[in-house]
Amino acid sequence: MTNQQLTMEEAIAAGERAMALVEEAAEAEWKAECHRVIERLDRGFTFIAEEIVGYVNLRFTTPNNKAIGPVIRRCADAGLIRKTGRTRPARTSHGSPKPEWVRV
Repeated sequence: MTNQQLTMEEAIAAGERAMALVEEAAEAEWKAECHRVIERLDRGFTFIAEEIVGYVNLRFTTPNNKAIGPVIRRCADAGLIRKTGRTRPARTSHGSPKPEWVRV
């Protein structure tokens, strides 16, 4: 294995490819339900992505919960949600800080 460093552009492109693979593996119904849950949140409601995943996973399954990332990105791009500028610890990733979102 070589000790090769990636440029910022290469790292971003690799992340995008990984996100696309994760999203492709997720069930369309699961992704659609995540989007519907976010749409139905009251304006001003704050959350982190794992909370949406936990709720949706009560009824649907996906091979990889990371597929919430592209759903969150689409909701943000559509103006449904925005980052609050705060973080909260995520139970599913050993308490690491995750962005808090608010329904707008």
